[in-house]
Amino acid sequence: MKSTEQCIDIIRSNAALLKSKYGITSLSLFGSVARGEQNDDSDVDVFVSMPAVMRNVLGANMFLEQILGCDVDMVRNHSHLSANLLTQINRDAINVF
Repeated sequence: MKSTEQCIDIIRSNAALLKSKYGITSLSLFGSVARGEQNDDSDVDVFVSMPAVMRNVLGANMFLEQILGCDVDMVRNHSHLSANLLTQINRDAINVF
């Protein structure tokens, strides 16, 4: 599993593509990677703002998994997020772009 800094660097180096191809306007890390508590079995939790176009959501998730070399759990910002999940995201969030 990559370090928090490595994940941030990899995502930032691909930010232009994530923005132009998938329409992601912002991306933050949260969860174990953001807290620096990841292990070899961890996934990378990302919180994104992007249009709700299913092929872009799925494509972005697959691309992030490819560049990070692990599973990615992507949560899209929308008005129906549970208050508990939003609290957890905000507690841990590291803004990447």
